[in-house]
Amino acid sequence: MPGGFAEKGETIETTASRELEEETGVTGMDMKLVGVYSKPGRDPRGWTVTAAYTATVKDGEIMPVAGDDAREVCWVTAQMKDGRLILSIEGECVNSELAFDHYDILTDAYSLAI
Repeated sequence: MPGGFAEKGETIETTASRELEEETGVTGMDMKLVGVYSKPGRDPRGWTVTAAYTATVKDGEIMPVAGDDAREVCWVTAQMKDGRLILSIEGECVNSELAFDHYDILTDAYSLAI
């Protein structure tokens, strides 16, 4: 989930595209708004509002590369199991590694994609 902060005078759509490119090298995506997340206390670092976007790509079509402040980048497998979204990398569940309310955001994104 690449993310960052909007720059002064920048639309949120431009911010989303810029952050995606800066952190993964991915450009030219047709992104769709998932939702806006603003629950007080959602980020323990302070007051933040997130506008989350999603894009659909074909398997193997895009190869992201970590950049800017991203330590690494990889594809995560997402599937529903018993009504719960399971996120895994190479077969290992990574749900517990998500920060803040990112599980909720990814669940909403998954629901839009299917």
